[in-house]
Amino acid sequence: MKLEKNIQKRFVDIVTNRVHVSNPSSAHRVYANLIFYRFKEVFEKSFPRFVKLIDTDTFDTFIYDFIKHGASTPTLWNVSDEFKEFVLKNNTLQIDFLEDLLEFEYLELFMHMQDYSKQKKREFALENFYKLSALAQIVSLKYPVHHPEFDIAPSSFSKGEFFILVYHKERTNEIIYEEITPFIYELMHLLSPTRTLNELLTIMATNYEIKVEEILEVLISSLEHYVEDKILT
Repeated sequence: MKLEKNIQKRFVDIVTNRVHVSNPSSAHRVYANLIFYRFKEVFEKSFPRFVKLIDTDTFDTFIYDFIKHGASTPTLWNVSDEFKEFVLKNNTLQIDFLEDLLEFEYLELFMHMQDYSKQKKREFALENFYKLSALAQIVSLKYPVHHPEFDIAPSSFSKGEFFILVYHKERTNEIIYEEITPFIYELMHLLSPTRTLNELLTIMATNYEIKVEEILEVLISSLEHYVEDKILT
């Protein structure tokens, strides 16, 4: 059994180029190519915008180096998360917005892979307690990589602070990317099982020295939308 494990490990090390072999067999080369092109196919689909930003040789080098480094998960779409972290850690590219772009592209993949069948809808009431759905995400970006025209001319967009709500829209079966205000971003982070929505709005009103009624005039439709679309549960 120990000998078999050693042989298996040796084979994996050779086909993933973790050890140098002066004259690898044709079988080793075939398996190495199969592994490389399988990873390439997955990463091209996971990060299509990143792929367009860099040349083929650079992308291939990242893949070869990642294969040598090794993945810790057997699930292909989770491997994309590991590849993203590997690229960022070993990044020599002069792309200021690279982290935001890779995080945003992986988030899109992550959201598409979730099971939304168990989401439950609640009634909207200011007296209710709410939390952010486990199947909704809020991200903070330094660059507006979510903008549909960002890839055309990234240099024409300014760096800033952008808060994006990402969620599944049941009626159309789409993943929606909705830019939210810093005020809503703060409110979302105050959500608590021990404070009603009305209590949270009172806290926000006190902090900003405005009336709850004034907040509701602006936010009531958004709050109803968040409950209707199961963003708040």
